[in-house]
Amino acid sequence: MGLATAEAIEKAANLSCDLRWPNDVLIGEQKVAGILTHLISEWVVAGVGINVNQESFGPGLRTPATSLRQESRNKEMISRETVLVELLGATERAVDLLQVKGPGAIIQAFARASSYALSRRVVIEENGGRGVTAGLDEQGFLLVTFDDGRTERVTAGGVRSATDKS
Repeated sequence: MGLATAEAIEKAANLSCDLRWPNDVLIGEQKVAGILTHLISEWVVAGVGINVNQESFGPGLRTPATSLRQESRNKEMISRETVLVELLGATERAVDLLQVKGPGAIIQAFARASSYALSRRVVIEENGGRGVTAGLDEQGFLLVTFDDGRTERVTAGGVRSATDKS
C-alpha cells in the first residue's frame, strides 16, 4: 500500500515521496500519509490516510506532518477525488505485481522507493536501539545492524531517522 500511495500522490499532485518502513509515506522528512493493515484470513484490510488539503498541523506530532497542498507549488486545493482514483489504480497495479511476480517483487520495489531501507542511520521506536538499516529480508521485515555489531530484523513498530528530534 505504501508503493500505491506514493504512486497516487505522484500522479495526483506531481510530488515525489519516500517510504519509511513499515507504514509511513513522507515528503522530505515530513509525513504526508500513513497506512494501517490487518490480516483477516487470506484478506488484507488496509486503511490509508493521506493529508490532502490541510494548511497547518498542531504542535507535538511525533513526526512533523505536511499535506499535498502545502507541498504543491501553487498551494491550491487538490481534488481528493483525483487522489482517490489514482490510489485505486495504483493499488490495482501493486496487487497485479504481487500476483504475477510474487512478494519478492513488491519487497524490491519498496526497497528501491525507500531511503530508509538501506544504509540509513535509525532509532528503533520500540526500544530506542540505534543502528544502520541493512535492507529488507525475504518477508519484507527491516534489517538493522545495531551499533554493537549485531544485525536483527525489526518485526513490529517503526523506525525514525537518527537525526529526528524524537
